[in-house]
Amino acid sequence: MESRLSRFALTVTLIAVIGFIVSHYNGQWISIPILSDFFTVTENTPESLTSNSDISPLPQTIKTRSTEHHEFEMSSEQHRACGSLTVTQGLEVKKRDNGIYTWVDDKGITHFSDVAAAGKKSLLTQYSEPQYSFDIEINSIATNPPPFLRNKLTTTLKHIDAEFRQFLPKRELLPIKIDLILAGSADAYQDLQRKYSNSVSASQGFYSSRHNVAAVLHHNDLQAFRTAVHESVHVMNAGQFGSTPRWFNEGLAEYFESPLYLKQLNDKSQFQLATSRQIKVARKNYKSGKYLSLTKLFNATDADWNGSSRNSLYQNSRQFIQFLMSSSKGRQTLNTLFTQFSEQRCDKKTPMPALKAYPGGMRKLEQDWLKWRKS
Repeated sequence: MESRLSRFALTVTLIAVIGFIVSHYNGQWISIPILSDFFTVTENTPESLTSNSDISPLPQTIKTRSTEHHEFEMSSEQHRACGSLTVTQGLEVKKRDNGIYTWVDDKGITHFSDVAAAGKKSLLTQYSEPQYSFDIEINSIATNPPPFLRNKLTTTLKHIDAEFRQFLPKRELLPIKIDLILAGSADAYQDLQRKYSNSVSASQGFYSSRHNVAAVLHHNDLQAFRTAVHESVHVMNAGQFGSTPRWFNEGLAEYFESPLYLKQLNDKSQFQLATSRQIKVARKNYKSGKYLSLTKLFNATDADWNGSSRNSLYQNSRQFIQFLMSSSKGRQTLNTLFTQFSEQRCDKKTPMPALKAYPGGMRKLEQDWLKWRKS
């Protein structure tokens, strides 16, 4: 009898051991009813491992914004709302140069690297202070612009970059990717318009935020240079701020392409950025044109911008930026606008709080604006 019991016990034990081994290597643990009174088996799940470990699971998504840094990861909906390609191309530069990435390999080992390409499924987990950098690509169709034009543009845009950095805290800076195309004939330019803007108009340049492409009709080097600066500022605005009020967007572009601004850079550049004739004409028209109140300027509709008020709106937008640049109170207002628009990057812009913060409020701002125009 004892021998039979021994053999039975041995047989049950062997079956149990084999069952445990087979079940384990199939990726699961099972309990055998006959042994359930003797063993308590725990299922090996991610939850049980996490609860018994000091290691927190890696985040699956990155917050769009924190109190420390500007957004560096956005949803597709946010991309579409604020110039997706401009932002995406700029963020790729930032991710490549300023991130610490982590990923888990097939063996379950966690890796860290400052190179995004180290793992295709890597996530940005730490973020160093961003750099407001430029990546400029200049292509041409039906024209062969002189090599110095690229260097001239790059030099000028770096100076404009420095102006931007004066008005923004470093945490708000985003790298900018400028893709510029010079067209040497009206036909080539119109082809670009049809391809990127779905229209043909009598203009010398345009910027498509959807494609992050700036195109310029290249009549001559001086004209192409100024138009390219104007359109590149639109790229910078879109990259840094997203969609902005038109007076702000056009005002900055008109201001930075102005010969009076470029004249300031002549001594700092090896290139002649503005001719004496351009400077003379700009001085004559510095404060010319129909005066518009700030209410009319800020509340102008698309119909106004595309109608008979077009020239006055462009002029007053440039002049208002010049007015703000001309005093410490005005530059502080620009600083507030730049910071606020960056913080509202993918939201509807609300410039009035920044404008009302002008010393004396909107009433004083309107008075000083009128006084400046008449001086």
